[in-house]
Amino acid sequence: MRQKDYLFDPCFGIDTTNYGYLTTRVLSLGFTDDLLAPETNINALLDQYSNCRSERMQLSPKEYNRTSIGHSGFFKAACKDWLWRVVVNWLSEGYFHLNPVANSKDVSQSNEVRLQST
Repeated sequence: MRQKDYLFDPCFGIDTTNYGYLTTRVLSLGFTDDLLAPETNINALLDQYSNCRSERMQLSPKEYNRTSIGHSGFFKAACKDWLWRVVVNWLSEGYFHLNPVANSKDVSQSNEVRLQST
């Protein structure tokens, strides 16, 4: 999957004809230690949705005092108190909150940051 157009290789037979008709906000979280879906691949995927407003974040686990996140780490309970909140807040408000103390469970200490659209 290291080729940016891997998912759209003709061998998979994915018809992307209608992808351009989708008009919605899309939040994309990528992780610098994800070897299966590097940033180039994520961008190639999101480019298929040409009429969506994509809000992209590429996160490094080290920036948040984590050893790794990887391809599926987001779905682990260890990310519940800090990374899942990013998505919950985005869904409800269009904002995300990052706790400056990565291991803290007190989200009242959060900094509010507005996502930038592309």
